[in-house]
Amino acid sequence: MHIDEITNPADINIKKSVLKKRKIDLMKKTPASQKRAWRITKSIAGDIFKYTLQKERVSKPYILDIYIKSIKVGIEIDGSVHKEASGYDNRRDDYLYKFNKIKIYRFTNDEVQSEYFRMAIWGICLDGLKRRIKKIKENAVIDGVERQFNDALKFDVLA
Repeated sequence: MHIDEITNPADINIKKSVLKKRKIDLMKKTPASQKRAWRITKSIAGDIFKYTLQKERVSKPYILDIYIKSIKVGIEIDGSVHKEASGYDNRRDDYLYKFNKIKIYRFTNDEVQSEYFRMAIWGICLDGLKRRIKKIKENAVIDGVERQFNDALKFDVLA
């Protein structure tokens, strides 16, 4: 079944209990690059931005390596097996966005080992903050308090 043919996530028949068991198995044998990615993401997204994070997040029918719940972002660390699985990964990413509004960012093991990964996480978190501020601002306009919101903010991070 192709992603475009799916109209309801329940159409993918897999038990959550099976996914939870798989999650436990994955956590027991987490690769070094994924552990590093977690530490970096936790230090930036969790400690600095105070976003809520989860490791090996079950989002039926898939399991995300790292999930930043506060901004609905998944971080996937792609090992060598993913080079042959790009079609699967694309369908998976499309599904997660279509049904859960989770944006997936993919990184290779080599990227996680470089400064690039740390800077990318900063960018992802700042983008999430911009989207949150924009949503608050839109709600303020609806409530008729845009002027007070702008005065209180005193700067525009959306520029």
